[in-house]
Amino acid sequence: EKNRGALFFPAGILFGLSAITKPTILLFIPLVFGWIFWEARHLIRKGAYRSLWLSLGVALMIFPVTLRNYLIGGEWVLICTQGGINFYVGNNPDSDGKTCILPGSFVPQMHGGKYYDSLWGSSVEMAEREMGRKLLQGEVSRYWYRKAWEFIIENPLGFTALTLKKVY
Repeated sequence: EKNRGALFFPAGILFGLSAITKPTILLFIPLVFGWIFWEARHLIRKGAYRSLWLSLGVALMIFPVTLRNYLIGGEWVLICTQGGINFYVGNNPDSDGKTCILPGSFVPQMHGGKYYDSLWGSSVEMAEREMGRKLLQGEVSRYWYRKAWEFIIENPLGFTALTLKKVY
């Protein structure tokens, strides 16, 4: 009940650490901000103060990863670059909602951790072939996000059916 917005800083640190290991948790940030402002609905400054502390904690944890990505990969990538391929594998016309197979590539096998390397390697190769040039890792991710969104927009009923199948 007290205006202890600084208590949201450690929550932001935990949120940021969680995002480094599972970036999809960032999808919940708008819900968290919504909750913060709902709780402080009578005092907008209080909600803004708490949100600022939370954001500062999140940014403090994520920024070193983003900086490392820039220094090593040469591009500003928030946390990781496999989001696009993961999104496409789960949202494409050939997805069955259960398996992790990139359409048009080999059937992946799990052999001593090579599975993910092979999936990423295939995704890079296919994206570069279609684009006709060498791509940075962030470009590869954006390519696959774009492909997934094309499927979702062009086939909303198929996407809805696929989503319901995955939820089931």
